[in-house]
Amino acid sequence: MKQYTVDEILDGIRCRNDKILHYVYHENYPSVRSYITENNGSSQDAKDIFQEGLVLIYQKVTSKKLLLDCSFHAYIFSVCRLLWLKELERRKSEKMDQKDVKGYLDLQSDLNFDDLEQEKYRLYQKHLRRLNPDCQRVLMLFYDGVSIRDITKIMGYTSESYTKKKKSMCKEKLIQGIKSDPKYDQIIQSS
Repeated sequence: MKQYTVDEILDGIRCRNDKILHYVYHENYPSVRSYITENNGSSQDAKDIFQEGLVLIYQKVTSKKLLLDCSFHAYIFSVCRLLWLKELERRKSEKMDQKDVKGYLDLQSDLNFDDLEQEKYRLYQKHLRRLNPDCQRVLMLFYDGVSIRDITKIMGYTSESYTKKKKSMCKEKLIQGIKSDPKYDQIIQSS
């Protein structure tokens, strides 16, 4: 198969050249599919993300807002990777929202859930909401049983060690906030 330069590829995408689009698909889709299927996705997810990535690139090319200083392969892969991470985050958020609603309904219907437990839960929620959004998300993912490796991918962090450090720092902030709250002493004395 003929090789094309970055400029030829971008022009081909702008003009919707079938040969160029076939080349882009043939040369780039397999690595995107492999990445997505290895990271909790299906082949259909990979097709959808790749298509969405091409549409974004087409929009940038036609608005003349795309200057590449890397290979086209590296660019389309990074676009698709970011789209997939956003999709994973969206799915996780949807799943958490459903769990939160179910958990709330379970709490309300649980006759054994006493006032002290409710106070502890309210205190925890109050201080969790005071953390920055990244900390909230990291802790919610962690408490939901998501592995450090997957949290690293979902959050777009550079390494698992950074994720562990971030989780520990966020957890420490949460604990400090809870312990500094006047309600904390009341709850401890009531226990």
